[in-house]
Amino acid sequence: CDFVYGDCTNRVSKTSNFGQFWCESVQDDGCSFDGSTIAECVHLAQGNIPPEFQWYSDSSFGGPSATDYCAFRNPKTNPNYPDFEKLCWDTRGNSIASTTMDYPSSGYGINSRCIEINDGTFQNGYCFQFECINYNIFSKEYGGVRITLSDGAIDGAETMICLRRDSNKYKESNTYGQSVKCPNIDSVCGHSTKPFACYFGNWNDNLNKCVCSIGYHGTDCSVIDDKRFATEATLSQIIPNSVSPQYGTGICIRNSIFSIINGYYELSTEYEGLPSYQHNIEIKHKSDARNFPNPNSNLYLYFIRYFSQWSIGVNKGDSSVYAYCLQSVSPTQVIDIQYCRQWAVWDNTQSQWIYDTGLSVYHCTPTYAPSSNPTTDPTLEPTFMPTTNPTMEPTFNPTLEPTTEPTKNPTTDPTADPTKDPTSDPTSDPTFEPTSEPTTEPTSMPTTDPTGDPTFDPTNEPTTDPSKDPTIDPTVDPTVDPTSDPTFDPTSEPTMDPSNDPTIDPTLDPTGDPTF
Repeated sequence: CDFVYGDCTNRVSKTSNFGQFWCESVQDDGCSFDGSTIAECVHLAQGNIPPEFQWYSDSSFGGPSATDYCAFRNPKTNPNYPDFEKLCWDTRGNSIASTTMDYPSSGYGINSRCIEINDGTFQNGYCFQFECINYNIFSKEYGGVRITLSDGAIDGAETMICLRRDSNKYKESNTYGQSVKCPNIDSVCGHSTKPFACYFGNWNDNLNKCVCSIGYHGTDCSVIDDKRFATEATLSQIIPNSVSPQYGTGICIRNSIFSIINGYYELSTEYEGLPSYQHNIEIKHKSDARNFPNPNSNLYLYFIRYFSQWSIGVNKGDSSVYAYCLQSVSPTQVIDIQYCRQWAVWDNTQSQWIYDTGLSVYHCTPTYAPSSNPTTDPTLEPTFMPTTNPTMEPTFNPTLEPTTEPTKNPTTDPTADPTKDPTSDPTSDPTFEPTSEPTTEPTSMPTTDPTGDPTFDPTNEPTTDPSKDPTIDPTVDPTVDPTSDPTFDPTSEPTMDPSNDPTIDPTLDPTGDPTF
């Protein structure tokens, strides 16, 4: 935020607050912010600088008004070679702008980058060989750079290591006795595993190749390509598009004020590594016939990387088109036309481009048989979300995997029959209250251990077998009938009262003594 909204220099000392980006005077030469180019601090302000934007000791010095008059470094140029800007990897510099007289090991090459050297009087930029070191595969950052200040061929060999903590700080060169400013590691090395593999482009680890800037091609992006539509300037490895077949087999365009481009565009061949589509024109109006005299004409919908735009034209790659929409391609080369919203079409009446705010573009698959109950008007924007009123019958082709986002609430319509494949483990969250509807049948698998807490009330249904432990107290309800199995010996304690039922016959064995 300070870089955007703050001051570019310290108001008191007049020194730059962001030395990597803003310079201080015409003597403050050095490198571009990313170390790619030898650059010089130039005065670009026009007219008088407002007092609130007078950042420097020289109040008349400054950058352009677009940067609030903050001065920055521009690449140094050579009037004899207008397209040469002292890029450190542009090997033409070894013959056009050699600095070996000052520093024998300086030079231009694919792994060369710019460093600033201050000799105490002047500060300038020079190209030296760099090596990015200590790469972290997880954070995709380098820990530092190793700079070859001298290869030892003429002067003593010297390499300087600058770590992340040394960014924009000076270190002393033992060979030259001068101050060398350490670069910003991320600006110089980037985040790929091969920071210096490509001349005019960047290494892509996912593709394992160089992705060239517009105007260059080749395995290392060193070949100039001045063709307007060159397949060599695009990705030679076709990258699968992100649009899934579930979205449809083509593109539908509706409600354009230029009626001829409305209709279905079927997926065709690829163009510049991305899908293109074909539409068969149906001539309905005389105005259309003037634009398309051939009734069998086709329209093509395709993406032009050079302009970063979707175009509709008679031939792929035509610079003359009937409609276009600007859209950027992501670094992963994924792009979806349905998110391109602002279409412009050519208005023959006014002979100018106008925005077609009603035009709708979406993925679709047309039906080839008419509906038995068609709607009066076609839908303008079909929904991509599922219906809120699904079919009652289950699908015949269910998914194999369960959903990763189950519903939080139980169903209001559970199944009537229990599952045939119950879980083997009990629930980890049992209920605290017993069921209000117990089962009527006893369990077929009783517990193996009896309860340690029996009931206090006797059962209403005693057991049929007597207890093995009889009661100690006699019964209060003796039997009425004599026993069928009397004892043979008389009792040792006769009754004191006579019997109410004496014997009729005298005893056969009377006693010897009379009774009292």
